[in-house]
Amino acid sequence: AAYDAANNRSFQSSEICATTPSAPIADTTVPSTPTNLTVTAVSTTQIDLSWTASIDNVAVAGYRVYRRGTDGVLVLAHTLTSPLTIKSDTNLTAGTKYCYKVAAYDAANNRSFQSSEICAVTK
Repeated sequence: AAYDAANNRSFQSSEICATTPSAPIADTTVPSTPTNLTVTAVSTTQIDLSWTASIDNVAVAGYRVYRRGTDGVLVLAHTLTSPLTIKSDTNLTAGTKYCYKVAAYDAANNRSFQSSEICAVTK
């Protein structure tokens, strides 16, 4: 309804109803496991990695690259904060075997299984 300075009021408008949207459903779907991991020693201090992209019901946010060194411990070596599927691992030791696995994650921090492990020896 409207009114003027003399407090004259109009009739009310027709009623309109609206429904608020329900709360969004939480993303609990993990991305698929990265596949086809390849590692290539390109120098005495660098190994290049590439893999086939993971798939997610919303979107892959990035990847975590895990590296196993001569001590046998698998550690997080790199976090890619975009869905790129290629990475260079640098500052390595010449003539050393390094083994890698990759896992995908999404914006809800759902994590895929790790890929199969692949190894290379720096030159």
